[in-house]
Amino acid sequence: MSASVMPSPACAPKVGSFALLACLLLAGPAAAFRFVTTSDSHVSSDMNTESGVVFGYVISRIDGLGPRPDFWVFGGDAYHSASDSAEAMALWQEWKYIADPLADIPVYPAIGNHDANIYNHDWDGTGPFRASWPDLPQNGPPEHPGTVYSFRHQNAIFCVVNTNLYYPATYAARFKVDQAQRDWLSAVLDTTTAVHRFVIGHVEAWPPSDGSSHSSLQWNAADRDAFWQVMASGGVQAYVCGHIHLWNKDYFAASGFGNPPADTSVRQIICGGAGGSLVSGYGGYFYHFVVWDIDGPSVVARVIDSYGVLRDSLKYTVATGFAGPPPAGTPGRPGISGLRLASGGIRWEGYGGECSVEVFNIAGRKVWSGIGSGGLAGWPGNRGRAGSGAYLVRVRPSDWRPGGQALGRVLLIR
Repeated sequence: MSASVMPSPACAPKVGSFALLACLLLAGPAAAFRFVTTSDSHVSSDMNTESGVVFGYVISRIDGLGPRPDFWVFGGDAYHSASDSAEAMALWQEWKYIADPLADIPVYPAIGNHDANIYNHDWDGTGPFRASWPDLPQNGPPEHPGTVYSFRHQNAIFCVVNTNLYYPATYAARFKVDQAQRDWLSAVLDTTTAVHRFVIGHVEAWPPSDGSSHSSLQWNAADRDAFWQVMASGGVQAYVCGHIHLWNKDYFAASGFGNPPADTSVRQIICGGAGGSLVSGYGGYFYHFVVWDIDGPSVVARVIDSYGVLRDSLKYTVATGFAGPPPAGTPGRPGISGLRLASGGIRWEGYGGECSVEVFNIAGRKVWSGIGSGGLAGWPGNRGRAGSGAYLVRVRPSDWRPGGQALGRVLLIR
């Protein structure tokens, strides 16, 4: 594979021409983006089980979205049960096979209690998880390699935690976010410039108040409360999880079993309806996924069921006085230049901080997006499918704001 770089085309082309498309995509980057969350598919080795079929429906609905999501987040419990690590690896491959229509969209999974192996087997499910997802960011605490990490997309940060810590002595997954994760999360939130702050985990923190035995972070209440305080102090707007197979956004208040924390500045968003058997009695009894649209400080989340019907929505605006560092290209901060395809992926010169990178094909469809730093982003690679042809590439600092500097180029791949 070789590549050459063409200058951005002049912005006075004929309607419908390739140059017009390039100008529209590259000249003025928009601050808006879209992602999807879902959880708890519970697939098995038999794709014809109800959970596998429903998960296929959910994937089909996500695949039909327009505009296409920049990425999607899966909240865990990909499969229901595995007798050993080999079967777990096979089930992760089964999950990927069903999700293949979304193979062009980066996915960021969390590990669930079923994935971590809660069923008293003498093996640790984090091994198959890490082996199945080797390209996830490796920036979490050393105590939890590959299952705890963060990633940045435009003006948002996403921190993925492991709520299902495997204990060999008891062959069980304990429901808590431990001290190592809380210290790491606090440090990430203290240093990020992101306006939108999401934490992704599997297990809900605040279950229904009816005293049911449904497992949750409430089983380790002191750790749960400390975790919640870290999020609240760090400006997290939403803790997105699954585990209980339903949709809920109000701490179960509407169901009559409300169980809110003292600090409700962090929203608990439960979207556990990707295929596992639904839980009744608390509302939200339908299979679903959630589409999140971020535009500047505004957030709109739409809950879509497996039939493609809008079932609920959520809107909020982040009130923040954050101004951020000066945009790249302003005095005291170098601009982006020399965009090219080279060994290891897309490279650029000048600004070496964290940058958002987007790649479009000539039809205008986004085929890859990701974060790079030090002048490098790893496309094309495992998360991108690049045949021969022309691709439109846009690079801008992750803290980009309207008026900031960005760079767009057309890359030819042979």
